[in-house]
Amino acid sequence: MTETLRQAPARQIFYAILGEPIPKNTALLRTSDEYRHFRSIYLAQKQLNKLIEESQLDAEVRLIMIDRTSDIPRKLWDLSHATCAIIFGPNFPRLSEATIRLWATSGQERYIVVCHNPKRALFDYERLQRFSAELNVRGYSSASTEIETKAFWSNFFDAELCPLIRQKAATFTGADLAAAERLLSREKASAALNADPTTMDLLPGFPHVARKAIAAIDADKSHTAVARIVEPDGPLTATIVRTANLARYGARQRIETLANALAMIGMEETRQILTGRAMNELVRKVDQSGFVAKDFFAHSVSTGYMAQLLQLNVESPSPRQQEVLKSLSLPPFVIDVLRRFGSWKRFKGVHGAFDPFTAGILHDVGKVLNTVCYKDTYPLVLYEMERSKWQTRLLDCERAVVGDLQHPVTSGALLERWEVFPRLVEPIRNHHQVDEQSAPETALVALANCLVKGMFPFPRVISIPEEYRSVHLYPASDEFPLTNPLPGLFRQHAKWFEAGYDELKLTADEVESGRYQERTVEALIAIAREAVERDPRVYSEALSAQNPELFDLVEWTDVSAGDWLAFSLLVNQTISNAVNRLLASTSH
Repeated sequence: MTETLRQAPARQIFYAILGEPIPKNTALLRTSDEYRHFRSIYLAQKQLNKLIEESQLDAEVRLIMIDRTSDIPRKLWDLSHATCAIIFGPNFPRLSEATIRLWATSGQERYIVVCHNPKRALFDYERLQRFSAELNVRGYSSASTEIETKAFWSNFFDAELCPLIRQKAATFTGADLAAAERLLSREKASAALNADPTTMDLLPGFPHVARKAIAAIDADKSHTAVARIVEPDGPLTATIVRTANLARYGARQRIETLANALAMIGMEETRQILTGRAMNELVRKVDQSGFVAKDFFAHSVSTGYMAQLLQLNVESPSPRQQEVLKSLSLPPFVIDVLRRFGSWKRFKGVHGAFDPFTAGILHDVGKVLNTVCYKDTYPLVLYEMERSKWQTRLLDCERAVVGDLQHPVTSGALLERWEVFPRLVEPIRNHHQVDEQSAPETALVALANCLVKGMFPFPRVISIPEEYRSVHLYPASDEFPLTNPLPGLFRQHAKWFEAGYDELKLTADEVESGRYQERTVEALIAIAREAVERDPRVYSEALSAQNPELFDLVEWTDVSAGDWLAFSLLVNQTISNAVNRLLASTSH
């Protein structure tokens, strides 16, 4: 008779990441006074494992030593739920306040411990003590005596880390790993940000004048009422009046008053100017290595215009859409293309009060929040993109660095805080996660974001200053491409399209009026599709590497990736002109 042997459960391994540069002469770890803190940590870890073993808990805590900031995302990528502490030793280089606050609020339950060295840290010890009172942070001074150091680490490992290990061991399952792929809930995202008073102080606010003017437009207030709100903002007033005097509006005499300017350009273009100026003000708050504000703004604006085009019903436009048509000044052939594609029919469930332009321009506003509130973390995100050779979506690179605070999460949290655009919160929160149950507003924002990636990508280039890289990262390798491949690939398709367009035979009336016969529009669409088919896989594969939701959008819309690329080629010039126009108007 044979007995069935039960397989013993595998020992659960948990990790404490220790930021402490390892000397070339490792004997110094055992003898040098510079590393006495390391020796105290090592002994406390051994004592902790002994306590765990005596308690008959089948678990173990291991130390992982790192010597650069970029090593932390690498470890957290795989070990997020198994990491119980991130410890910064006294020799860790250029330790910033933002790094501490970010990793104290952005991940699964864990401790952040700092041995403060005034020669290495970029904040003083008094500031660290405030962190300890506000966040899940523990700290002490590198000037502590050996007895004080040993007492601190013994108490931390035995009294604080050991209970956390017990809790994690009791609840840790494979489902935890799957949970890491899901976005943090709205409630938990708000709670995480609210837990850090410094973040709350730094959160960018939506400009007051733009907020009030947009609310007045939404309430169908008169041009005079909107003008009263805007007039105190001299530069904004000048922008609107200057826009109204452009030749494309056909004013017979110069417009001098704001109310007349608003009546001339209409409320939709006014909304675009207000939102564009507001976003421009927000982006100016960003002062972080590698964050190219112009590229971010152009991507945001182009997403807004693309979302407008995708939802624009050119067959039977509503009064609001008639204003959109007026504001965009679309060439007749583009209107014909929109009619032929009928993309608005794919999004017919979009709520009438939903503003696609505003949703598009604000869809990535969480990146502004993250870069303002957690300074010096954006280069780490760029570094993850560099390491992946642009073959990993930005959301995953963010997750490695900012944990649960990826930009869709913080975008939604910021919009909720502003209380200006309640209908935009969920579509923006979910614009990287599309499935058959997704709302049409979500799919619309997600598709617009994908379709402009070749025209106006963000990030466009990995620009990490050498002084930052030399301290926090590993040297760049020549094999890592610094430039996003999408614009070059898109430009190649655009050249093929333009070459075919140049060969198109137009009648004299078509050339003079700009209005194309039906057969010409058909030929134009065929040329765009042929340009896509010249290299049908390379661009879509590069795009889906950075935005894998592309294939979910193909399924959701029941339109092929090739046809969507052809659509983007056909409206490329229109989008570019609109972006450049708004960039010019908001830069004054």
